[in-house]
Amino acid sequence: MKIAFVTTFDLRGAMQRSEMWRNPYLVSYYTARALASFADIKYVAVKPPRKSLIRLIKYKHKLYEKLFHKHCLLNREPALLKYYGRQIAKQLIDIDIDIVFSSGTIPIA
Repeated sequence: MKIAFVTTFDLRGAMQRSEMWRNPYLVSYYTARALASFADIKYVAVKPPRKSLIRLIKYKHKLYEKLFHKHCLLNREPALLKYYGRQIAKQLIDIDIDIVFSSGTIPIA
């Protein structure tokens, strides 16, 4: 079985720093290690978004907070999720996989 392990960060870089007990990526690291014992894993990471997209999202959220007095999470913005989805789709075209897996809560897979 072949699994594409999708993250919004470089998991291989986080794996090199896994000895640090405060590493926030340890859940993904140990999940990837557990899956690697059962299947062949291909790591897929997205590139950070352009600064213009981030600025636009921040401006939209500040405006939303001022108008409606509600707080929204920046990483759940539909434009950002579409950006992640397009990048992941481009990378998965070239890979022969059976399962797409993401250990995070951001709907990117």
